[in-house]
Amino acid sequence: MASIGSDPPPPSSDPIPQVVITPKVYAQDLKKLPQNPEESGYYTYGTPTLGRGQYGNSRALSTLFSIESRWEYNHTNRFGVGNISLKYGGPFEPHVSHQDGGEMDVRALRKDGLEAPVSWQDSQYDRAATKELIKTFKDSGNVNKIFFNDPAMPGVQPLEGHDNHFHVEFKQNAQ
Repeated sequence: MASIGSDPPPPSSDPIPQVVITPKVYAQDLKKLPQNPEESGYYTYGTPTLGRGQYGNSRALSTLFSIESRWEYNHTNRFGVGNISLKYGGPFEPHVSHQDGGEMDVRALRKDGLEAPVSWQDSQYDRAATKELIKTFKDSGNVNKIFFNDPAMPGVQPLEGHDNHFHVEFKQNAQ
C-alpha cells in the first residue's frame, strides 16, 4: 500500500487496450435514400432527421426510383417518403417493422399540393391522387402489402397509426 506523499507507481508497459464499438448489423448493403433531389417526384420527411432513418435495400429503392420517375413525369406534386430503416437495420422505435430496408412510409397526398402531413379524414386529403399513387406502388409487382386506414381505399389493410401515411412492405425476393 502506498503511503501519503509517495510517488505514484511507474506506468505499465502494457499498451492501453483500444475499445472499438462496432454497431450490430441487422441488414446488409442498405443505401441512404437521396435527400430531396432536384426535379424528383418525391421529397423526404421523417425522424430521425437528415435521412438517418431512410436506408433501404436495393429492391425497395429501385422500385421507389421507378415509381417516382413515372410520378414526376405525370404530376406536378411530389409525394413524401418517410421512415425506411436505420443505417444497419434493426429496431427502429416506435416501429415494429422497418428493420431491414424493405418497408417504407409514404405520405398521403394533399389537394393543395403542400408537402405536409394530411390525414384521410382532413378536407385537404386528395383521395384520388393517393389512390393513384398506391396503385402505382402495387403495379410495380414488388409490393407485398400496403397498410393505410382510409376505409374507402381499395387494396390496403388498416393498421393503427396509419391515418396520414401508408406503409409499403416490399416483397422479399423481388429484384
